[in-house]
Amino acid sequence: MTLIYDGDTAGKRATSRNAEILIKEKFLVSVVVLPEKEDPDSCFTVKKVFEEYVESHTDYIIHKVKNTLPNDSNPAARSELIR
Repeated sequence: MTLIYDGDTAGKRATSRNAEILIKEKFLVSVVVLPEKEDPDSCFTVKKVFEEYVESHTDYIIHKVKNTLPNDSNPAARSELIR
C-alpha cells in the first residue's frame, strides 16, 4: 500500500501514524513524499505527474530511518535510535 499525504507537518504526521497502523496489520507500506507546500490535489494535476511520483515511492521503514537518524555518523547513536 502506498500512502500519499500533504507535504506539510500534518501530512507527515498522518503518514507516520497511518503507516504504523498498517504495518501492525502486516501491510507492506511505501510512501510518496510531496514537497512541503504541496498536497495531492495541487500536485497531481495530470496523470503523468502522479505516475512519476508513484514511481519514486520509498519503503516506509527506509523513509523513517532516513528522516529520523541523527546526521552524525556515530554508529552507537544511530543504532540506539533504530531500536
